[in-house]
Amino acid sequence: MFRLARLVHSLSHANRQLHHLALHDALTRLPNRTLLEDRIEHAIAAGGRGGKRFALMFLDLDRFKTINDSLGHHYGDKLLQGVAARLTGCLRVEDIVARLGGDEFVVLLDEVSGPTAAANIAQKLLDTLALPIVIEEQQQSVSVSIGISMFPADGTTLRELMSNADSAMYHAKKNGPRQPPVFCAGDECGGRCPPAAGAATAAGAGQQ
Repeated sequence: MFRLARLVHSLSHANRQLHHLALHDALTRLPNRTLLEDRIEHAIAAGGRGGKRFALMFLDLDRFKTINDSLGHHYGDKLLQGVAARLTGCLRVEDIVARLGGDEFVVLLDEVSGPTAAANIAQKLLDTLALPIVIEEQQQSVSVSIGISMFPADGTTLRELMSNADSAMYHAKKNGPRQPPVFCAGDECGGRCPPAAGAATAAGAGQQ
């Protein structure tokens, strides 16, 4: 009976581990695309019922390929882990940061009042990641390009929100490193970009 109980416990533990591995990135231990998309679908459903707004941020590291190629994949992996830890430490408990793969991360901001509030959080992420990350006794500076889509203004489906945030991120990347985040209004990405933290703008007010 005791052996049977231990076996049941071991199998239950193994199943929980497998379930966790299936939904999380092996390198950073962040949620993966599968879990992220599930959470976005839940946020869309909750927003549709209660009129809540949320933001989706696509983040891409600048010059990561250069760093990875010049200093090695092991160094690049440690940098990604450091970035993941920084992002997680900046966000609220109810928010989610996921890794899609490579140097791409996505942040789901639960219940934000509008684009100005989302821009404030994005600027906080930019400022935090601008601080050097110590890797193998070296200080490594990184910057990220951030594109943001807002529910429901920039999409009411998972595909629309993901696509618009991704497009906005590429517009941000074209602007160069350490630039403010770019918002996406449907097909017109880059048209709205509230400035750094706390400032209310006509663009931000227009979507309040």
